[in-house]
Amino acid sequence: MTCPLAGFSTSSVLPLALSTHSPPMNCWCVLTRSTRSVTGSLLRVSRPDWCRISRAQRRKGARIAGSGHHSRALRRFGPVRSGSIDGTAAHSGGPVLHDLPRPDGLIFDLDGTLVDTVRARIEGWIEALGQAGFETTAHEVGPMIGMDGKRLAREIAEMAGRSLSDDEVESIDHAAGAAFDRRNARPRPLPGLAETLAAAGRCGAKWLIATSSRAQQVRGSVAALGLEREPMIVDGSHVEHAKPAPDLLLLAAQRLGMGPEKAWAVGDSTWDVRAARAAGMTPIGVTAGSAVSEEDLRAAGAAVVVPTLAELASLLGETCSG
Repeated sequence: MTCPLAGFSTSSVLPLALSTHSPPMNCWCVLTRSTRSVTGSLLRVSRPDWCRISRAQRRKGARIAGSGHHSRALRRFGPVRSGSIDGTAAHSGGPVLHDLPRPDGLIFDLDGTLVDTVRARIEGWIEALGQAGFETTAHEVGPMIGMDGKRLAREIAEMAGRSLSDDEVESIDHAAGAAFDRRNARPRPLPGLAETLAAAGRCGAKWLIATSSRAQQVRGSVAALGLEREPMIVDGSHVEHAKPAPDLLLLAAQRLGMGPEKAWAVGDSTWDVRAARAAGMTPIGVTAGSAVSEEDLRAAGAAVVVPTLAELASLLGETCSG
């Protein structure tokens, strides 16, 4: 297995996909030519093998996601730097304070953002879709994780040239949830949540979880977070249209008692980002448990993309101290 990045060769790949002790990303590609950024930090490439997407499949995913640009630039690990709110400005000096609004609230996605469950989601959907007669792959399903489950089923059917009745869509959605539950017996929290919540407290920002998943599918994942008290949760059953529609996030802002422009929406998928933009919130992307790249999240409209929640805590500290 190789990582085809222009200008770089790979000497080794450490497959971790089957290890119960593996980090959230499932394989590493170690660059043979040490490449350093302007700040001197080593550039690395991390991409789950199970969500590696071919160029043709990216074009298909771009059509579904409503975004036609997917860069093949390196994903950088380390402090995020940007000179503007859209994160596109180049920077060659020291640390930059992000031009972001100070948040009164944080609205977190769950799967792939707080817990490392995206692979289980993908496999659950592949199983449910297969039972319904749709042969799919992780490459096709991965970029769709995070959208409303009923919409996902309809999109797959459309790609196969079929249409589904409401009952069929409901059945597939339920089957995907059940298949996910069987695989999600021991969900792992992604690192950095404690630091982020502490930073939110210092910033005076309230927070909650907003997920497109059904209520019965989130209990195990929320329990794995090890929180001192039950968090406020808005799930897909509370709205008619889940992500990428803004309904879920607008309800979340209402529950927090603030206008959407006062909130940061934190997620790992392009659907999280699109929903945040539609709701008028500041979209923040996190790649640690994502099935898509930093470039995909930026192309969808993320204001800033960070590799882990720990960097999000630092970003909060910068923004709230400015």
